[in-house]
Amino acid sequence: FVTFEVDSEGFLDKDSTVADDFTRFGVQVMGIEASADKILMDYQAIEALQNFIKDELHLPVTLSEIGLNEVDIEKMAGKATYGSSLPRAYRELTKEDCINIYKMCL
Repeated sequence: FVTFEVDSEGFLDKDSTVADDFTRFGVQVMGIEASADKILMDYQAIEALQNFIKDELHLPVTLSEIGLNEVDIEKMAGKATYGSSLPRAYRELTKEDCINIYKMCL
């Protein structure tokens, strides 16, 4: 399971419900304390998930940890989107969205 740093200027702002989903996940699943600062809570939720994956499950959290690099990204995005998009994903993602996410995962 590979995770990435969440960028509030990009990923969290792309769809207004994404931030709420991370907030809810953080409180209900990862046990973070609720506060008025939802963006802070979102970062805490992601950090808690990354720490759990790395420290408790001892799994890699970046693509580079499993030997992948920028050269692999275009090919991966093409396969993930069948060349165009992922319309049935949690949020519809274009090939360019996938490329950007993969770059954050390096």
